[in-house]
Formats: sequence, C-alpha cells, structure tokens
Amino acid sequence: TPKPSSAASDVYKRQSVMRSRLAKLGLNLPQDQRLQLSYLTTQVSYDDANMMNVENKQQLWEKLGSSDVRSQNFGLDYSYTPDNPLIDFKAKLYYVDNSNDQSTLTRRSSPGYSITYQTDTYGAQAQNTSTFALGELATLKANYGLEFFYCLLYTSDAADEGLGVD
Repeated sequence: TPKPSSAASDVYKRQSVMRSRLAKLGLNLPQDQRLQLSYLTTQVSYDDANMMNVENKQQLWEKLGSSDVRSQNFGLDYSYTPDNPLIDFKAKLYYVDNSNDQSTLTRRSSPGYSITYQTDTYGAQAQNTSTFALGELATLKANYGLEFFYCLLYTSDAADEGLGVD
C-alpha cells in the first residue's frame, strides 16, 4: 500500500472509535407465542477536523473539537403464530436514547463550547399477516398494522448548566 504524504498523514492521526453491543433474550411461550427482550448500544467517538489551507502542507488539517455519539435501543417483542392462516401477529414496544456530546476548541476569536444533543423516542408497533388461498395455485397475503412513536428532543450546553462559558 502506498504511504500517505506528510500533509495527508495528519488526517490519519485523527482518532475514531466505534463500539457496539447486542443482547437478546427470547422465551418460547405456550400456544405458539414468543417473547423477546433486546438491547443494542452503539458508541462512536471521533475528532472533528477542518481543512485549513492547501498551500500550507505542514498545517493542512486543524482539530476543531470532538464528538461522542451514543445510541441505546431497548425492545420487547411479542409474536403469536397459531395454526391459522389469518393470524401471524407481531407486536413491539421500544425505547431509543440517542445523544451527541460535542465540544469545540477555542479557535482564534471564537470561544470553545460543549453541548449535548439528546433524542428520546418511545414507540409501539403491531402488525398481522393474513393468508388467503385462491384456489390450488395462488395465495393472497394481506399485511396490515400500525405504529405510534413519541420523541423528546432537547439540548444542553455549559451555559445552560451555569458553568460560566463566556
């Protein structure tokens, strides 16, 4: 592999870390039913950078700050699939927590700051698939359902918390 030029090598020094975790716990219930709990989390941390001046090869990139983005998903799934072509029912309750903790560095006359962007989502889904036989050679499937979700959005910064950012 070719070695990057010294001007481009600063880009490779920027750190980025991603971590994910997944856990599921399922339980088969009587009467063709199933219940499953699930948890998924992803965290990404990275430096924010900006290209400054293509003529100055020694200082081509400038670090502007960093971000730490996290997403957590919690779910409870239920399914009911009896020996009935009209019923293949699935339902889900979920909660999703997304946040971005972002900080910028002081740059020339612009002061640095820290801010958190947060989104919390609560939701429910339900769906059913009905299968209808249309003679010996064809079937018709009807899938129908609904979904409801509610989102809370907010931000907080150092000034909101009284930490004295000028």
